[in-house]
Amino acid sequence: MGKVSGRRFERISLVAGQIEGKFIAPMIYKESMTSDFFLAWFQNQLLPALDKPHIVIMDNASFYPKNQLDQLCLAEGHYFLPLPPYSPELNPIEKAWANLKRAITELLKT
Repeated sequence: MGKVSGRRFERISLVAGQIEGKFIAPMIYKESMTSDFFLAWFQNQLLPALDKPHIVIMDNASFYPKNQLDQLCLAEGHYFLPLPPYSPELNPIEKAWANLKRAITELLKT
């Protein structure tokens, strides 16, 4: 990561799914997340990584095209479960994100 004026490091983002504590379909990106960008990742990366019916749990981010995600899940035999607003405690991947951010912060301190 390169240095950026006003910040210590350039910002990058990560989108991924999680099954049984393991990340699946991870993708690092620098762009802003949009509905189209997320939908492309969901359809081309996440869904092909699911080998049997799953419940796809999603937080309530405003850029998720929820109706389209629901239809894509149903077409592939999965269930789409959007969570209520402000409920990260119900989303298993949130703890993994917190642990990953903490580990990266520690690495960057050295």
